[in-house]
Amino acid sequence: ADYLTDRSFDYVVLQQAGNPRAAALSAEEFLRQCDDVIAFFKEANPKAQFLFLVHHFAHQNSFGWLEALPRLAERGVKIVDWGKLVWELIGTSPFDKNSFIVCRSEKDGFHPNPLTGYLTALMTYCAITGKSAVGQTYGFAETTWRTFSEFKSKYYTYMGATTNYPEIFKSESDMKGLQTLIDQYLEEKAYREYQFK
Repeated sequence: ADYLTDRSFDYVVLQQAGNPRAAALSAEEFLRQCDDVIAFFKEANPKAQFLFLVHHFAHQNSFGWLEALPRLAERGVKIVDWGKLVWELIGTSPFDKNSFIVCRSEKDGFHPNPLTGYLTALMTYCAITGKSAVGQTYGFAETTWRTFSEFKSKYYTYMGATTNYPEIFKSESDMKGLQTLIDQYLEEKAYREYQFK
């Protein structure tokens, strides 16, 4: 990565691609690639800390390298499995797939919406700081991502798709429940045990 001239970071956040080549990685190749990236940054800052974000698409499609996550954690990488959280919530009240994922076309079934962006960012923040997710603010969400109605009109266009994520943001009990689950998934290291749908 010759284009990356500044490699001295305190935290490096990694996330896999969702393309077929990444999906087909074996556990061993996945770990080798992670090791290469870690070495690249540790050369500049030996104290750098690493996080690996797991996309829901990896769970939806049962990517084979998921089994390597416990071994990646043993290397000192913090696993932020927001994808497992989202994937396991789909189909439980009040959540469906469109609560978390945009629906712009028949093929689009993996791009996160603002609710998922918030969950990912908050889970990463909590993994780094050790703080509880419960009680963290989320009132900024609508203004940060334009307005919810603008977002919905642009990204929920396939076959009259709808989403309830704005209502979830407005529900104190739903948001507290999601924040509580973030704490639970981080504490229990949810990535160690998979229950694929």
